[in-house]
Amino acid sequence: MPISRDLTSVALLAPGAVKGDSAFGNTASFGGSSVAENACYINGLEVTNTRQGLGCGEVPFEFYDQFQVKTGGYSAKFGRATGGTINTTTKSGTNDWEFSAVVQYQPDSLQEEGSISRGNNGAGQIFRDESLDTDNKADVTLAVGGPLIEDTLFFYGLVNPRDTESTYTWGGDEFSPNDQYRNESASGGDNLFWGGKLDWDITDNHRLSYFAYSNRRDIERSVYEYDNGEVGDRIDGALLKRGGKAQSLSYTGILTDDLVVTAMAGSIKTEYETQSENLVCPSVTDSRGTSNPITGCGAGGSFGANNDENTQYRLDVEYVLGDHEISFGVDYQERKSERISQPIGGHSYDYRTLAANGSWQADNGALTNNTGAALEYVEDRIFDGGGSFESELTAIT
Repeated sequence: MPISRDLTSVALLAPGAVKGDSAFGNTASFGGSSVAENACYINGLEVTNTRQGLGCGEVPFEFYDQFQVKTGGYSAKFGRATGGTINTTTKSGTNDWEFSAVVQYQPDSLQEEGSISRGNNGAGQIFRDESLDTDNKADVTLAVGGPLIEDTLFFYGLVNPRDTESTYTWGGDEFSPNDQYRNESASGGDNLFWGGKLDWDITDNHRLSYFAYSNRRDIERSVYEYDNGEVGDRIDGALLKRGGKAQSLSYTGILTDDLVVTAMAGSIKTEYETQSENLVCPSVTDSRGTSNPITGCGAGGSFGANNDENTQYRLDVEYVLGDHEISFGVDYQERKSERISQPIGGHSYDYRTLAANGSWQADNGALTNNTGAALEYVEDRIFDGGGSFESELTAIT
């Protein structure tokens, strides 16, 4: 079907599913539930965002074999969700060797040009500039599947080297214009997806499967000065570590004609850390509306460890008794999240103007400008904190 190549686009085909707010990423809402109340599985491994529940771990579209979207009234074994469940399986090798190659290219030249907004009812300096935004993507997907041992051991593997580059303006707040121009790119081994599935038919009634993938990527960011439509010198840079690795080992056993047992053990690790080149220059914003705003010596921002880990175990038993089916399952997860946030340079400065008789909320209460004239001041925000937390989740059905 002519749809975009992602899980959300597939989920939106289901009745009662609508697109979520873009502020939360590419997500879907089912039956009016929050976009953070869904669950996602790949080959039985839960790949829902561990920390926020927003979005799912995904593999290239060519790797998927089947999609199952549950919007409500589903079995308790699809727990931990009050919205919808997206259950997927990947392709497996067969007794026939198969090869495939897919090339995709998304040039910026085919995209609509961004707009420019100006202050003073459109007559002033540039406030927000989207005309410099670009987004170029290209990737190649190569896949192979077949028997390592005919009728017994099967393999399916896929590699997906990706080349991405984007540019955009950044910085400022609700009272100040963009003051940065950023370029972000990732290619080659720094942006390579790989995944594979190994199936071993021990006997006709027993199968052992191993599944793993990595969507780790390192994005290089360069930051330049930007002022009223002009891009200046490079002032900073950063390395954005994104994505992670997942793996699972699954067993399916048909013990009798009426008794089936499945078990799974797996883990998924995800990283969100940004490593800045400059850890000395703090964030500086000038919200005074002056023609010569104060700028910092770097891009500013914050830094610190930022990662999630989820280890999972699951056992399901199904027994058919005449016209009835009896099922039992137990699910256990160990989750760990770490988030440390420190301001670069130890501070975050914002230069502001307080009108005559205006008030400002300080640490020791409201302060009023009673000088009879506008008063310039600088606000220093220091947010230094974070930590880690662990949780254990057990479910029995």
